[in-house]
Amino acid sequence: MNEKAIKKEQDTELKRKRNNFRRRKPRLAVVYIAVLALLYVIIFVFPRVTGFLTSTYVAQYGELRVVVPGTGYIIRDEKVYGADQGGELKREATEGQLIRKGESVVTITKGADGQIPQSIHKLAESIGSKNIGKTDGKAPAGGIVSYWIDGLESKLTPKSINKLKLKELEELGKSKSVQLAETSIAKNEPAFKIIEKSRWYMVADVDNSVIKDFKEGRTITVEFPELTDGSGKGIEQHPVRMTVVKVTKEAGKAKLVLETTMFMDQLTKERMASVSLITADVKGLIIEKSSLTKVKGQEGVYVKDKQGKYVFKPVLVLGTDKDKVAIADSYYHNDNGEKVDTVGPYEDVLRNPKK
Repeated sequence: MNEKAIKKEQDTELKRKRNNFRRRKPRLAVVYIAVLALLYVIIFVFPRVTGFLTSTYVAQYGELRVVVPGTGYIIRDEKVYGADQGGELKREATEGQLIRKGESVVTITKGADGQIPQSIHKLAESIGSKNIGKTDGKAPAGGIVSYWIDGLESKLTPKSINKLKLKELEELGKSKSVQLAETSIAKNEPAFKIIEKSRWYMVADVDNSVIKDFKEGRTITVEFPELTDGSGKGIEQHPVRMTVVKVTKEAGKAKLVLETTMFMDQLTKERMASVSLITADVKGLIIEKSSLTKVKGQEGVYVKDKQGKYVFKPVLVLGTDKDKVAIADSYYHNDNGEKVDTVGPYEDVLRNPKK
């Protein structure tokens, strides 16, 4: 092969390589951009979304409210009173009114004696004649007045609370209240009932998974979000503070017995209601539950100081839910009354010190 042929072959090879490079160049650019995009996601986006590669976070001020839904069965210490004569009736006290012994609840003017309406007669039989007192219209005992009965007044009592199973309560709770006579009344017909005002009770059923939040002796807040005035309009109400008296397990549920000295006049005729049991409703610094650890028996967290080192700080837990914890900020006083410095707002908290 002469020199001219060799030169031609080399030029042809060089041209082929240049053409191959030009064809690969766009593909290399695409790969390069894809790699850059992947690095951006890994470095900037992924850590923000998942917390990966991030060992700390900033403690910030906020609120923690833990609400456990359930069904509440209202149990009152109450007594039904029947008229000692038939005639015309006039109410002197209003529903939910607090009245003293001997005060007039209704006025009964003797007249023609009628028959007890079937709906009320049936409920009176359920209560039992021995459990229905007699009245001339005056209150035989002091308490809260109600003109509604549901036939459960002698079945759902403070003495029967611990004996009743949730299944029984569920069935009994379906009973409907009936309003008593307003203008005329028959002899022995229930005229009103008096509810003991100093203490009343509720049995609530909640999921077994939250039973640890309801220790006996603990006081919680209870709300009744679905109460209405009868026309479907919601009732303005105040939360009720109740104490957990007893906790038992029944068929996958926890049965809570609660008591209170607060009384809601909206509950004089209610027997079963949806309830919100509030186990935590606090303000403080919000941190992640995984940050909590113990050093020499003291609960606390690790925070990053100005030198970038992690130092342990004790904390006072105010409330907790599944993932978050509310703690006192800056300082608190321990059981001995001593001031203890703790985590402050915007400090960097170690996410999981146990890893």
